[in-house]
Amino acid sequence: MAYSPRVQSKDTLIDYVMRSLGAPVLKVNVDPDQVEDRIDDALEMFWQYHADSIQRQFYKHQITQADINAQAVTLPDNIMSVLRVLPIDGQDILSINNLQYVMYITDVMDIRRFNGEGLSSYASTMSYLNTIDNLFNYEKVVEFNLHKGILGIETNWAQMTVGSFMLVECYVALDPTQYAKIWGDFWFRRYVTALVKKQWGWNLLKYTNNTLPGGVNINAQGIYDEGSKDVTALEEELHSNYELPVDFYMA
Repeated sequence: MAYSPRVQSKDTLIDYVMRSLGAPVLKVNVDPDQVEDRIDDALEMFWQYHADSIQRQFYKHQITQADINAQAVTLPDNIMSVLRVLPIDGQDILSINNLQYVMYITDVMDIRRFNGEGLSSYASTMSYLNTIDNLFNYEKVVEFNLHKGILGIETNWAQMTVGSFMLVECYVALDPTQYAKIWGDFWFRRYVTALVKKQWGWNLLKYTNNTLPGGVNINAQGIYDEGSKDVTALEEELHSNYELPVDFYMA
């Protein structure tokens, strides 16, 4: 199982991390706000590189006058990357869907065609129509930056109409409040633990070489170094085992 059934929320994740670091037997000297910050850091790393943190979706957007004026579309914050923009209402020179319908009516429904060339003629004709579609209905050139959240489209915006729709094929970051298994993901919960351990060591570094009340000596540097080592190892594991391969192009 790639996730813990006991860790299904942020609160249960925090409890898991504290127990992993020795609580309640040991006092973990980390402020709750610091734990929240480290969880945010872990989520950012998770969304950026983990293959199971994003999902390919089609985002439907209705064109507004503001979009036309700006010649760009503002996308939701959870969209991590854009693959392409599918044909916009009525903007294609030729519609392959309409051509397929015509072929269905004129060829497939014409029984006489099956007495001669049959489906081989239909297949070759559809291949020809797909070639036409690729030549004339080229994909829109798009520009998207995650931090801007704005989608630019190379098209004639003057021909756009308010109220028409467009489909954006994109990758969306999964929301852990909606998909609770993220909190218990095997890599994610260990990474949060490592980040909090590193924070714990950093907080205690001011006590290095000092004896606390009761004669207790704390190896703050050791906790910090161990947490840093765990963070580095888990990031290497992320890139080696869970990251999607980098796309490449051949000329």
